Amino acid sequence: MEPYVQVLIKIVVSIVFGGLVGLEREHHNQPAGLKTHIILCVGATLITIVSIEMAHDINGSFRSDPSRIAANIVTGIGFLGGGAILRLGATVRGLTTAACLWTVAGVGMAIGAGYYFAASLTILTVLLTLHFLGRFENVFLHRKKFKEMTLIARSSPDLLGSVEKVLSVHDISIRNIEVSKEFAEPNVELRALVTVPERVNLNKLSDEIFQIPGTIRFELD
Repeated sequence: MEPYVQVLIKIVVSIVFGGLVGLEREHHNQPAGLKTHIILCVGATLITIVSIEMAHDINGSFRSDPSRIAANIVTGIGFLGGGAILRLGATVRGLTTAACLWTVAGVGMAIGAGYYFAASLTILTVLLTLHFLGRFENVFLHRKKFKEMTLIARSSPDLLGSVEKVLSVHDISIRNIEVSKEFAEPNVELRALVTVPERVNLNKLSDEIFQIPGTIRFELD
């Protein structure tokens, strides 16, 4: 019965460890949450257990490389992680979740191989990183997001300068900009990729932009 108890312990531990990371991702409304992380960790644990068992002969010695099957987990997880990454305009979401999936798969492999201390230390590091470093970044690093800005206004020599002045007041930087103008229209369209602080007041920014003479439309996505 001892081998069955060992398998049971490994599966239960993988459920707990995968669930801890999954709960954190679920709390932040990420595409891969509790169920995904648990299933992934349990699956990686099972494949590792099977890989080790299949490498043994009837005498208990290794007849082949026990990592041969389990190593394919590392390759296969790339497809699942890619599905968690979303591109929303100029913003990319899901990179952290994809990294969590990849790490949870590694934790499952460690549990399957019996490396409980390494698995525990890794899960603890992941949870502390997700919980505390996110707050640290928001408070101390003043994180900025990439957004796409669209502005349509009547053409004037000082239009671009006026826009840059308003943006700089809100600590918004222009990374690149495109200006287009139709010959039959007096209006110009400015499209720019900008970095925007997370705590910027978008309503106040919009009001100040529309105070620029000739402004017709302003969007920041």
